[in-house]
Amino acid sequence: INQSIEALRDLSKIPERDVFFYLLEKAEAIAIFPKVVRLGLGLGAQYGEGLVYRKEFNKNIWYGPAFYKIYGVSFGPQAGIQSTSLILPIMDQEGMNVFYSDGLTLGGNVSVAAGPIGRSFSAEVDLNLDSSIYSYSQSRGLFIGLSVQGAQIKQNHQANRQFYKESIKPEDILTSKISSNLSSLRLQQMLKDLIRKNSID
Repeated sequence: INQSIEALRDLSKIPERDVFFYLLEKAEAIAIFPKVVRLGLGLGAQYGEGLVYRKEFNKNIWYGPAFYKIYGVSFGPQAGIQSTSLILPIMDQEGMNVFYSDGLTLGGNVSVAAGPIGRSFSAEVDLNLDSSIYSYSQSRGLFIGLSVQGAQIKQNHQANRQFYKESIKPEDILTSKISSNLSSLRLQQMLKDLIRKNSID
């Protein structure tokens, strides 16, 4: 959770963050994978662990966290190892279904797009919000493009059971559980503050 706070803070500081703030305000949920390790040697692979919070509109509360893993394989010329943070605003119920299910692939039946960036825009004119999920990725404070098309989302049952001290489905977490964990409360407050800042700006 603390790593997710840092990843969210880093993304909120980039100069072209306005569109991300707008998406966060309109999103139904947010997934944060603070450390996605990519390994490339001809064939590329990526793996990371993260969490999801779902927003209850009109109540100013966030349910969660529910814990997840992400896997991915890519093809083409690539070499080396890189650690990247990945943040996914989830815009609608179709996007949520990926996280309510287990083992679904991003970009399969659900539209996923690289998160747009910009300092100013008109949502009606310049931004066509037609994707269920948007992806933002960073490496050492720099915005980079990281394709999540074809990445698989798996529920982290062990982490959920360890955190909540019971066997519980992610869908139940994201519709009914508000954690009192101090780090979780900090992350929830950061999400509220970013949305409030966007509304004021």
